[in-house]
Amino acid sequence: MSLQFNRKWGLVDGFAVSLRFIWFISLLVSLWLSDIPGGNEWVVVWLVSVYLIPQLFYLPRSFKPTLYILSEMLLNGVFNVYIVVHFPEAQSNFIIPIFIISLLSTRKSLPWILLACFAVIPGCLLFWGQLTVDSLLSLWMNYFIFFAFGFGFRVFLEQKRQLTEKNRELENYNRQIEKLAIVEERNRMSRELHDTVGHSLIASVIAMEAVEALIEPHPSQAKQRLNELITYARNHLDDFRHTVHQLSMTELKQTLSEIVRQTISEFSKQTGTDIQFEVQGAERIVKESFKLTFLRGLQEALTNAKKHGKAMRITVDLIYTEDFIEMKVNDDGVGHVQLKPGFGIENMRDRVESLGGEVSIVSVVGEGTTLSVIVPVRSV
Repeated sequence: MSLQFNRKWGLVDGFAVSLRFIWFISLLVSLWLSDIPGGNEWVVVWLVSVYLIPQLFYLPRSFKPTLYILSEMLLNGVFNVYIVVHFPEAQSNFIIPIFIISLLSTRKSLPWILLACFAVIPGCLLFWGQLTVDSLLSLWMNYFIFFAFGFGFRVFLEQKRQLTEKNRELENYNRQIEKLAIVEERNRMSRELHDTVGHSLIASVIAMEAVEALIEPHPSQAKQRLNELITYARNHLDDFRHTVHQLSMTELKQTLSEIVRQTISEFSKQTGTDIQFEVQGAERIVKESFKLTFLRGLQEALTNAKKHGKAMRITVDLIYTEDFIEMKVNDDGVGHVQLKPGFGIENMRDRVESLGGEVSIVSVVGEGTTLSVIVPVRSV
């Protein structure tokens, strides 16, 4: 509850204002029935002013804690001194205002509020009200109890408010995490669909074009190739179903070189492309995520080499060193002056960079394209 913060009313504010009103009515009746020098009427008018002026700063739509505390201590403090001078037994009538003041105070404003409540006002009562030391100690004790109760209640409410805000922030954070997880899962699924379905469809299209060219001159070969193509399509349909249902891929149980060799063999068989594969260095045991990254990268490289580069011959090198593992795919395609990375290449970069690696592509018109994927050993 900051003195500088015009917040909305709450249940605690309603309780404080109701308590202050009850205190005012009880004091008003007591003074009206008492014999005050100079007459009761003007004292009652003074008391009404003492009640109303601070209350103007403690309204549901006009809540100004600083002005309320200052006006309460000034007006009520002076009135309290006057009443105690004539009625020493009324020396504790300031405890309810002290409770509300402490309820609205802050740690920053606490020193000057304590000074006013426990030094200035009691000092005036001691000087003009002629209080004894015992009476002053009793007064301090009453003030302290109500002030401590009000300030402790304020601290409790502040901690409750902070806890509520923390819970709200945590809920918002959890919602953001859920949204990010959904987006990440969508991106992952889109990459998987692109890499599996896209790769198999392009390979199938290339194979069907080859079958079409064999239909008239070599119908028997065309029929054989068509049967192989049907088998190939069925196998990749199973892969597609596994991807959709998020099942673990059986080929990832193989070693990295076996996965690369099998992928090359299938692609070469279906597209009629001459692909040479060589492994350099001692093979390492790597995680499935690492294998999947290289597998999708190889599929993208082979597909692009055949589809866009019109390559007839491709070489694939899988290189193991102490510091990194590299896969290099070189084709003899048409090459490109300026490459524009598409969805597949961007997916490949994301996968590789998530493992701390990098992707480089070099393309020369008339000489082909070389794609290199390098991942540090610490990621395997």
